[in-house]
Amino acid sequence: MQDYPTTYTTPLIKLDRTSRQLGLDVYAKLEYTQPTGSHKDRETLMMIQDALSHGYREIAIASTGNAAISLSFFSKINGLKCHVFTHRNIPREKLELIKALGAELHLTGDNLRQAFQTCIEYINQHDIYDANPGRNFKKIEGDSTIAVEIAAQLDEEPSRVIIPTNNGTLYAGIWQGFTKTKYRPKLIGATAPTTKLADSIAGFTKLDEKELNKALNESKGTLIEVSDDETLNATKQLYRENIPCEPASATTLAALQKLHKTDKPTVLIITGTAMRFSATLAKVMTK
Repeated sequence: MQDYPTTYTTPLIKLDRTSRQLGLDVYAKLEYTQPTGSHKDRETLMMIQDALSHGYREIAIASTGNAAISLSFFSKINGLKCHVFTHRNIPREKLELIKALGAELHLTGDNLRQAFQTCIEYINQHDIYDANPGRNFKKIEGDSTIAVEIAAQLDEEPSRVIIPTNNGTLYAGIWQGFTKTKYRPKLIGATAPTTKLADSIAGFTKLDEKELNKALNESKGTLIEVSDDETLNATKQLYRENIPCEPASATTLAALQKLHKTDKPTVLIITGTAMRFSATLAKVMTK
């Protein structure tokens, strides 16, 4: 494996404008500063190391974009052949980026769950490394480092941590990380089951449903569904805070605006950047 760490520490910043507007301290954990622009690099680096240590030369994942982009990049530079299974409805820009990074693209089905099933069949037939949510605990282990960093970066326990949620992997990972610290915040999962804007979390697929439910129960957490109008407004507000995130990340702020005030800080997990995708930027900047 190339000589780089298996995780990169990301900034935790206070959102001054949002904090003033809401009357509470709001912080953003900027996961979009990871090498490929999303928190998925934490998962990928763990899995690449695991795959190479077990002698695999090929790796496969079903993804709506960010995980595939991350896995494609790190597979390429580590000499692994990467197979990406995705459905026909993901943004064209993400498809082009995956192909540019050298992955073999398998377009199948109309949603992530259909692509996932086809991916598993392919993995079983060809005996290659399985990088899928719900089937690889290294993903949760990678995401757990986010919570450990928050505990080290924040001087007091946050009352809530709000997380964009689809498969549940990130939610479960952050909870696992907090169990290694002195902090036990309530975890809020922001969901957008039906969306044309927050495509990274569209469908609320819950491929890591078992671990998600376990984390929800243990953290006394909850899920909040947000609309595209709420997400659009939240995305614009985060842009005014100089945070050009993809709309899926802004669902965290949209969810926060539905909650009551607390005396302790709230942390928003900003999972991905919008700067790779001109069409996404245009949707926000022109509305």
